[in-house]
Amino acid sequence: MYSYHIFLFPFNWSFEKNENELFEKQVALTNIVPDRLSNWIRMTVPGTEREIRELYDEQNYYYDFVHDVLYDNGQDTTIVKHYERKELKDENSRLTFNIEVRDKKTYRLKIDDIALNFYSTGVGTLIFYLRNENEDQKELSDIK
Repeated sequence: MYSYHIFLFPFNWSFEKNENELFEKQVALTNIVPDRLSNWIRMTVPGTEREIRELYDEQNYYYDFVHDVLYDNGQDTTIVKHYERKELKDENSRLTFNIEVRDKKTYRLKIDDIALNFYSTGVGTLIFYLRNENEDQKELSDIK
């Protein structure tokens, strides 16, 4: 691997049908329910052995009281709902994110994960986790 990139795209969200309600009801996370046929799956507090290993440093670096902002606790009282794309859970996934630079070249990055976070403040983030494993994209100028 030559580089790893994380792109975060923040956005605001609310429910139009609740626009005359208190802000708390406009951004109630309990109203977010993905379609059952959707490829988004809700991921709660890291629980599998692999997730615990991967997030060990992160969980130990931050104080326990910060974890409520980092992880979806799976309860109605959570302050973040965290979703990930189902098709990317297969380790053999070959999906790529292509970045075309005008008059130059196209960079192809392997998609490790795509996450979607909804916070109880009416803010959300769409996050792309991308891996550069291409021999022809290893120069520092390519990585930048």
